[in-house]
Amino acid sequence: MNGKEKNIVATKENIQNIIEYFKTNAEKGREYFDSYLLLEDALTKVESQADFYILVQNVIKLQNDLSEFLPKDLVDLTPLSTTALIEKINRNEELSFFSTLINLNELSKQLIFMTKERLSIAELKKILPKEKEERAIAFINDIKNLKDVANTINAEANRIREQLRKHPSDIEINSIENITTKLSEEFIRLLQEKLDYPEDEETAGAIIKYLETNPHIRSILQSFDFQEGLEDDFLAARARNAAASPRI
Repeated sequence: MNGKEKNIVATKENIQNIIEYFKTNAEKGREYFDSYLLLEDALTKVESQADFYILVQNVIKLQNDLSEFLPKDLVDLTPLSTTALIEKINRNEELSFFSTLINLNELSKQLIFMTKERLSIAELKKILPKEKEERAIAFINDIKNLKDVANTINAEANRIREQLRKHPSDIEINSIENITTKLSEEFIRLLQEKLDYPEDEETAGAIIKYLETNPHIRSILQSFDFQEGLEDDFLAARARNAAASPRI
């Protein structure tokens, strides 16, 4: 067998080993699954920030306990192999709940985000009159609708970072920076077109408070600070070239 064939066989063996582990430890796995369902229900109903933070700590503990319980072979699986594993266990009613446990970190993260947003909106409604409340919520929703654009911008930023890691010359760095400046100007124009910033100070203040509480939403806006987000990468690239230059 060549190297590729050996890897395929090894992956199939890993998947089978994981399934056998799940069969042997199904009862304990079910306990973790039931614990998650209880936390999920509690998070959808929680009404106070204090109770929310207690639940978040419980989620973190569950994640830590689960990382000790799940088989270490999971770490070695590629995303494609993980998908194949999940498809297999979903065909087995007695093991299908393990697909939730495999994805629990991401599922719980999204659930925590949703709960935090819900509680933040509730707080916003307490401090703003109805008209301003609707204006603020509409603006927040406009930001959230830019998530896909922000993901595209972040992907472009990562592509530029990769270029800068390949030890470009100073001339090449300047060229990349010029492209970055033009892209940054385009992204800022796009943001200005998509968002109608409220001029009312009370509404703006409530939005700022919301964004401070929900950094995953604030990060959408920060993605549009394209050039600023790459400043350290350009400085590092130039510093590498300066350090590599022969001294006279």
